[in-house]
Amino acid sequence: MGHTVTGVDNFSPYYSVALKKDRLALLTPDANFRFVEADMADRAAMDRLFDAGGFSHVVNLAAQAGVRHSLTHPRTTSAPI
Repeated sequence: MGHTVTGVDNFSPYYSVALKKDRLALLTPDANFRFVEADMADRAAMDRLFDAGGFSHVVNLAAQAGVRHSLTHPRTTSAPI
């Protein structure tokens, strides 16, 4: 449909970083896709992304593994392994 899509990931080792990078490699050839390595819990990084982004829509498919941990530590960058 011609939309430009920005993907964001912090490559947390909670599950296979190699798998994440393999999936990213499938997307990067698309001219309408750009990738930003950042942690969504990093407020400054998200401010920079949205200041520069010019987004018309946002779909958040991110989730922090370890729900109990995320409830008590919502700004932690990854759940304990």
